[in-house]
Amino acid sequence: MKKMLLNFRNRMFRLDDDEPLSPLSVFVLILLDFFLLMVLFQGLDAHSRLLSSPDEYIPFLCQRIIIDRDWTENNRLDKLSKIVINYHRSTYQEEKTGKMHPLCKEVMDAIDRVKTDKAVIRLFEEREQLIKLQNEKGFLAENDPKYIELSNEILEINQKINSNPKVTVLWSVIDKASVKQEELIKTLRNYRFIFPIYEILLQLLFLLPLLLVFYIWYKKSVNNRFQSVIATHLLVVVSIPIFLKMIELILNIIPEQIIKKFIDLLDSLKLIAIWYYIIIAIAIGITVLLIYHLQKHLFNRGKIIGKRIRNRNCVGCGKKLPDNDKYCFECGTSQYQACPECERLTYVNGNYCRECGKEI
Repeated sequence: MKKMLLNFRNRMFRLDDDEPLSPLSVFVLILLDFFLLMVLFQGLDAHSRLLSSPDEYIPFLCQRIIIDRDWTENNRLDKLSKIVINYHRSTYQEEKTGKMHPLCKEVMDAIDRVKTDKAVIRLFEEREQLIKLQNEKGFLAENDPKYIELSNEILEINQKINSNPKVTVLWSVIDKASVKQEELIKTLRNYRFIFPIYEILLQLLFLLPLLLVFYIWYKKSVNNRFQSVIATHLLVVVSIPIFLKMIELILNIIPEQIIKKFIDLLDSLKLIAIWYYIIIAIAIGITVLLIYHLQKHLFNRGKIIGKRIRNRNCVGCGKKLPDNDKYCFECGTSQYQACPECERLTYVNGNYCRECGKEI
């Protein structure tokens, strides 16, 4: 495994065993890597938009109307007024994307028909002006005749709006949809649960063909080191988002809902401390594994001694030595040993003899 990884690393940064890439060539390759990563993540984002997100499938407005039942008979005209007036005055009209739940689509279509009706728009504009006039600071008291007159005008406009056929249909649609509140809550909950998994699988369908193409190029370019360098970098670049998406997929297989249910269960049994014990145990386990890996593979004694030999430091205490010193002047450690093959002096703790090249 170690030899395979070393060979892979050499294919990334060497044209031949004795011909490493120049620093400028490495810099150009790294620029290519970053550019391709950026393009890949943009492609993943564009690919994800092929699916309707939970808040596109059941829009926020539909959630407020049906699930939260935020629109009551007393305030629904005020809420509809804001939607109609904002739509009429806005210079940017948002385009609808993605699939929508049939129940929400019926509600949103009914709202769209209202907010594009010119007669309704004029009534809401007039209504807004009357309400502003009525609410001006220090203008009128509630028992003032003028205040009462404005209130009557507002009531009259409300009646005209409510009697508009499109508004009447809207209230009817909302009333029918509200009966299916529980059904919509269940649908939204299930969609939020399953959507991340669908999204990641769709993104992997975008990445895996690229991985296959780059892998085939990587295998075919063994005898052409120039192509091999490029293919190896491409393989690494496309593997990065795949690795991240696989981790994300695994995390979504054990979703927050399951963890939340487990915590709720412990809480109901008065054993919530167990959850914190588990977190502490996981943190300790990860730390132990990380330290073990670092010490075993990155900072083990063999690597430390190899670095000391290269820097002409004592293999025992690490102090800098003059050239050709056989013993350390600080700790007295011998720096050389006899090679069992050629019997000439070679470095203590070296893996190969510096004279004959045989493995020690």
